[in-house]
Amino acid sequence: MKKNLLFAGIFVALLAGCRKNQLSSRSVNETLVDNARSFFLRTHSGEEGRVQTNSNGAPRNFRLSQGRTLQWDKASIIDLGIAKAVIVPVKFNRDFYVTSNFSGRATYSLDNITRLYLSPDSSGGFNIAMLSFFPDSNYKTAGQFTGIAFVEDWEGNAITKYKFDKNNKILQWTGSAQSGNQGIVHGESVDRGNMLISETCYTITGYNYSADNPSLTYPWSEPAGCAYSYVESVSDISTGGGLSGSGVGAIAGSRIGVNLNPVKTVIIAGGTNIIGNIKDYTKCFSNVATSDHSFTVTVCVDQPLPGSRQPWGFTGTGSSATGLPVDVGHCFLVLTENYPGGSTVRNVGFYPSDAVNPLSPSTQGQLNNDASHSYNISLTIKLTNTQFSSVLNYVTLGNNLGFNYNLNSNNCTTFVLHALNQAGIYLPATSGSWPNGSGNDPGDLGEDIRLMQLSTNMTRNTVFNYHPNFGNCY
Repeated sequence: MKKNLLFAGIFVALLAGCRKNQLSSRSVNETLVDNARSFFLRTHSGEEGRVQTNSNGAPRNFRLSQGRTLQWDKASIIDLGIAKAVIVPVKFNRDFYVTSNFSGRATYSLDNITRLYLSPDSSGGFNIAMLSFFPDSNYKTAGQFTGIAFVEDWEGNAITKYKFDKNNKILQWTGSAQSGNQGIVHGESVDRGNMLISETCYTITGYNYSADNPSLTYPWSEPAGCAYSYVESVSDISTGGGLSGSGVGAIAGSRIGVNLNPVKTVIIAGGTNIIGNIKDYTKCFSNVATSDHSFTVTVCVDQPLPGSRQPWGFTGTGSSATGLPVDVGHCFLVLTENYPGGSTVRNVGFYPSDAVNPLSPSTQGQLNNDASHSYNISLTIKLTNTQFSSVLNYVTLGNNLGFNYNLNSNNCTTFVLHALNQAGIYLPATSGSWPNGSGNDPGDLGEDIRLMQLSTNMTRNTVFNYHPNFGNCY
């Protein structure tokens, strides 16, 4: 209990007052930082980058079992009143992203939400704890913190948790401090008499990327307690750094000492040139069944890593410039009708209406004008007017309410393949995999097109060509 009070005091310090009052200049306190670093290195020799495991070799806590480095040069000082504490940013050796069932789809980098805390103790050493903040959907960057905060030791064993509500209420976890299998989601419920009461439970979910070896990725989940496992604290800030009395309001109403910024770790973002009315967008097609009208559809593939089946890669490895840390490429269609004196060309791609990722893979779909989108391989197929109509009719479904984009089962590549299926054209539909999912993907489709035996009505191209829309009608 004494340790819990101490770490409750940590959160009081982290969440109290304005930032300018929280952080002292490191130049004034560098001796404290140096002493804290020396103590940590002396007591945790070689553990900064080492994966922590239990006696049977399994991770004690997957989130905190990964190799990580402490950024001592970015350490800051927080004044606890009668003493000062050192807060050190943590840099994980791999890119880890986390979300939760209470974050409102926001995703955070594990680097951004994790800190090491060290405060001097009476023996001349330091108390050490890992602090992890998981914002909920009410949290605004640099605003009042709302969400769940974990206090754990360096190895990832739970000490306590706190739940900060938007009504300035702070609740403390009353569950067991024993760490379970953090790779499994454990549901929580309570049996009172003959009635089973199930309440809201909180879950932290994460995944990581490994560009050099995607098979090493590992999606994981861990419980963060249920509504009934948090009780209102009745304590206050004491001079000893613990909680006693009425300081709960001061904590919950304060500002967090570190900015928690959601990151764009999504696998797919929405389109940038949305087609509001697909029928109006495609009404220039006359679809006349005469010999002087011809029809083609071009499948354009932007592979994450050109020439590779890799279903995703870090931004910069492919031809897209999405602004996201992960590039998964894209597939889209170019529909063309040629006729005497001109042609009509329309570019169509399928996207989610809201950002999705492996932890939240589905949302309403939408169509986008991809006339400016690059690609590295394409396949042009000659169609009859009947086939062309069939493809066009399927494409128009993309904006329909309830026609969802799903990262695993109905993504941009799946949409292209299904559109061609309507015309009796069946391209290879190889599936790739990614953390927490699998499905059709641009990397595999691009290589399937590169290797396939072409029919007489097909033409393959491995050089980018501009493909602007043509044709105006009213």
